[in-house]
Amino acid sequence: MQKKFLPDYWQVNIDGISVWSYFRFCNNDLPTPKYSPSYKFSLNDVSFFLRFLFLRLSTKNAVFFVAARNELISLSNQINSSLGKSSLIFLREDGHGIKGNVFFLEVIRFLFRKTAPFLFRRGCSSVLSQLIDLKLDIKKFESNISVAVGDYYFNKFIAFFLKGKHVYFSNCVIPKIERTQALHLSIELQHGVIHDFHPDYANLIDGVFNVPLMCWGGFWKDKIINSGFKGELIIGEIPKKQDRYFDASDNIVFFSTISTDVSDSIMEAVGQLDHCNVFIQPHPRDLFFYNIKRFKNVRLIKGMSPVDCHIPIMNDSTLIYFCVCGNKSFIYLASSNENRIEIETRLFIKYGAVLNKHYKIADNVTQLLTYITI
Repeated sequence: MQKKFLPDYWQVNIDGISVWSYFRFCNNDLPTPKYSPSYKFSLNDVSFFLRFLFLRLSTKNAVFFVAARNELISLSNQINSSLGKSSLIFLREDGHGIKGNVFFLEVIRFLFRKTAPFLFRRGCSSVLSQLIDLKLDIKKFESNISVAVGDYYFNKFIAFFLKGKHVYFSNCVIPKIERTQALHLSIELQHGVIHDFHPDYANLIDGVFNVPLMCWGGFWKDKIINSGFKGELIIGEIPKKQDRYFDASDNIVFFSTISTDVSDSIMEAVGQLDHCNVFIQPHPRDLFFYNIKRFKNVRLIKGMSPVDCHIPIMNDSTLIYFCVCGNKSFIYLASSNENRIEIETRLFIKYGAVLNKHYKIADNVTQLLTYITI
């Protein structure tokens, strides 16, 4: 587990707006979450694109831009209900089985990023020059320069359409540079676990997070503040559990992560679970190929909550937080490079999960099968 961040260079900027957040992951050699956009669109995408273009003429007071996940949709509805405002919810498809409606907005943002070296050459050259002056490894940061510059100008572009609207955003359309730019009447919604080593929220300085962050209830307030977050923090609603779309009360469900090691263990385990129904819910960014054709009792699913499962099995995931909140026991399937003390400490710090109260740790497949049998 990373102990501390390498030195930061928040002074790297475009027109006085810090863009260092776009390079912080790479600077600390942390994996950047990869998002694979959907290349299919529907009439819903067309409809919502037109609604966006005419937002200034709309009577809608609040606009939500969130990833299409049950907890974020639930949170948006709860916030909107408490505000009593007329709202519009834009969704980015996120691999959880819920269709999005922002295809055309994503395309425009993609074009801003890709054409930045040509259309916004001055901005790209300025950022490149600043990184060179700091004697940083340019090859490591090169691909993120056009992303940062493209997002800067894309955010300015959409500001025209969002003028006068109350904007709530989380991982959809609104780029993260809005945290510093603050061009809209915006509030960012917590969309996952925020811990001491989260590059987007931890160990910040004043002036780089200039919009309020709304967290999931009081549980997260102290955790976020103690992580070194510097900015306005609003205690918001806790996402409600959504109704399940099929009965998995007697079934075993594996929730994958982006670790190949864990995925290999899942496949080894399902090959020995022929006495019950087994489901695998891949992480939206899990590229592992789950070859389950030879197993009649194994299916891939999307959108399932671990709270609704008979036996949920997972590695490190935001889903652990929902298990703790829902008083649902789970099995933690450890990867080969994890040790029990580190797991126990990390899960308590991040989620408030207590070993043997909320979960058991399976160090290997043999131990996992024993727990399942029990």
